[in-house]
Amino acid sequence: MQLIFFSDLSAFSSTVTPFLMEQEAVNNLMLGLLDAGRNAAPVDWEMAAVVDGGRLVLASLRTPPYNLILAGETVSEEAVALLSAHYSGKPLPGVIGPSALAEAFAARYAAEAGISWKVTTAETVYQLTAVSDVPQPGKLRPAEERDSFFLAYWLRSSEENIFHRSASLNFEDARERSLKGELFLYEVDGVPVCLAGSSRQMPHGRSIGPVYTPPIFRRKGYATAATAALSRRILADGNDFCALFADRANPASNRAYQKVGFQPVEVFSEIGFYTE
Repeated sequence: MQLIFFSDLSAFSSTVTPFLMEQEAVNNLMLGLLDAGRNAAPVDWEMAAVVDGGRLVLASLRTPPYNLILAGETVSEEAVALLSAHYSGKPLPGVIGPSALAEAFAARYAAEAGISWKVTTAETVYQLTAVSDVPQPGKLRPAEERDSFFLAYWLRSSEENIFHRSASLNFEDARERSLKGELFLYEVDGVPVCLAGSSRQMPHGRSIGPVYTPPIFRRKGYATAATAALSRRILADGNDFCALFADRANPASNRAYQKVGFQPVEVFSEIGFYTE
């Protein structure tokens, strides 16, 4: 079994993409980043793969300062040990991946580093190939530059709600994402009531997120309607499926996504590392 490191994004992508494509929706996070990276020319990404007899068994990607992302069909203790040894002495904020794999890596890495770890967010990965009929009290439209001011507040609240941590107010990010066509607003009687985003592109699908409804507009079905409308738009653009992450601690959002037609395909764990 061999751990291979990559400094070239194209070489890494060529090596791991066939492996990731075996479970395209499950691996939407890494696949989406690889797609975005082709235009961003990353210089500091940490890319690695564990190969056993010519067969890839584990892929890892980190875009500092964010968490290490793992992809693997099963948990190979030997592969986890190789990757953990590589990161020995190197501080990591956390790791995210299929729960069994992420937790196996976290336990080994934390034990070797003498630190603690805990699951900060447990998520379900969902996939949709056909949209169910749900009530549509309003209409979805692309966000525009003029929406950036209040969208910055909505994006901050969304991040805080999803990841349970404080987030910064970033007007430029809201503006850029609006101009790139990544953000959509669901309007009822001309009033924006829900935000739905879409950013990560995969070979045959596209991800949805975040979906955020301000408290004053909740419990009216707007998030369900917005997700359905955006899912239809993504499929109409030629994609075979939509994928998204949902916080398992939020049963309302999970019910809403299932009502739209999303089916669970994997459980993920986002894990943080902490000094004793």
